[in-house]
Amino acid sequence: MNERGPSERADPASTHALKDALSDLAARGEAAAASAPESFSEDQRAAARLLGAALAGAGVDLGARRALETVESRAPKAAARKRAVVAVLGKAGSGKTHLLSWVVGELLAAGVKQITAEGEARPERSKKKTSRPVSFAVVAPTNKAASVLRARGVAATTLHRILYSPVYDPDYEALAQWLAEPGKHDKPDGVGGVSEGQLDRALELFKQTRSAPAALAMIGLRGSDFITGWKRRDEE
Repeated sequence: MNERGPSERADPASTHALKDALSDLAARGEAAAASAPESFSEDQRAAARLLGAALAGAGVDLGARRALETVESRAPKAAARKRAVVAVLGKAGSGKTHLLSWVVGELLAAGVKQITAEGEARPERSKKKTSRPVSFAVVAPTNKAASVLRARGVAATTLHRILYSPVYDPDYEALAQWLAEPGKHDKPDGVGGVSEGQLDRALELFKQTRSAPAALAMIGLRGSDFITGWKRRDEE
């Protein structure tokens, strides 16, 4: 008969705490599903349940629309890892984007910061035990996929643009800054032949997409007109 050594014996207190944590995650997943729109199908509600449990492990209570206040109130890391990846699969038109849009709205309502703009700096990760979840991003593999999400009201960017920031042509730098923070920068005049009406349109598009390159492209500019290169965001 094989017996566990002292270091291999399961700690009853730790096992009990893990079971409690898993039960808590499951309960928060059920709460998230219960708070989902009535229009959700059973499959969408089941996905919401899994996503709610996964996000609870990361420190966000979707059902209550709040970020869990302290590290101590979150599930143990071992429990969270078991729900770290959730794949939502389905045919075209099955409601995946609708589900994603709801999750994004709930995360924003919980006060979790979304990283969307290419030039936007990631917030610093706090080392305090009272730290909230830092941020989240909706990332697509291609610009086409990201544009489809943006057209459905989900602010999305690409893998490339979440890792790199555009280096703007000097003539367009002021325009990009104004789009990002119109209250802090003067409205540019006569940049690249862009009209007043196009500027207003670009600003409205930026509010929807949170992407200066996407907004400028939508008013007819080519990326080569205003982007000269890219730099890693972690080097900024």
